Amino acid sequence: MIRPILLSEIDNIKPLLEEFYLEQKAYKEVFDWNYIYNNLYTIISSSIYNNSYLILTDDIYSCIFIAHISTNLLLPIREAYEDYIFITTKARGSATFLRLMLKYEAWCIENDIKYINAGEGTRIMTDKVKDLYTRFGYSQYYSGFKKELN
Repeated sequence: MIRPILLSEIDNIKPLLEEFYLEQKAYKEVFDWNYIYNNLYTIISSSIYNNSYLILTDDIYSCIFIAHISTNLLLPIREAYEDYIFITTKARGSATFLRLMLKYEAWCIENDIKYINAGEGTRIMTDKVKDLYTRFGYSQYYSGFKKELN
């Protein structure tokens, strides 16, 4: 079952996030569990968690999904942004992606979101991810760039 993560479960997702870090190709910084733990703890324990952030997992910790809500500075609308989605190699090919996206979209509807922004930024299975989003009704609208400064 896909559901929001509980504060008491943060340690349970460490292996999942380690696998994510080893497979992603977007960042070369060292995996720092204390940093991640403190960020997750701060978000999940804060009053803004249910209103501004969504962190999903399942009962066997085979996936992680993190998103946030932002107010558009130029238009009177709210948008949701997928920050991370990762499904372990063992759970790929299952309906996990579909279940995560259905939960995400339901959360967006509950929070009066006009636009959902999702994408592939970790360079894990890029073509497959693009195909999944397209089949789920998303259209590609953005091509991003990144520059390392130091």
